[in-house]
Amino acid sequence: MKARITNTSKGLQGVWTADDGLQQIESGETRTLVIADNYVERAHALPFLTIVASDALDHDADGEKGGSAPEPAVEDTDTAIVALMLEGTAAEVATFIDDEKPGDAVLRAYIEQKTGRKAHPNAKTETLVQRAKEAAAA
Repeated sequence: MKARITNTSKGLQGVWTADDGLQQIESGETRTLVIADNYVERAHALPFLTIVASDALDHDADGEKGGSAPEPAVEDTDTAIVALMLEGTAAEVATFIDDEKPGDAVLRAYIEQKTGRKAHPNAKTETLVQRAKEAAAA
């Protein structure tokens, strides 16, 4: 896990990295390191380290902040649900959405099938629900 790690203790602290073994971090220092997979949970438990995933805002994994989050895959079950939604009336679709709360992948696939346009990759669930109901009513 690539992370920005700050040593908040008054002394030198070590962190096990995936590539370079034990790396020392001075008191008050912040470093970007790749934490070894088998050390991530322990590192988070240490009260003297502040750990923030450095790629948390790198949605498209290009090393830069921003970009679009990858679209979730549509499973076979989701495809069947979308097919049933496409056959329903606007009222049936709205009721289904309210009662069953289908996942974002289902809502995205339904919107695309119904309108021919993809929903914004970073659209929130509430927006997807609204767009799906609007598409059903159109």
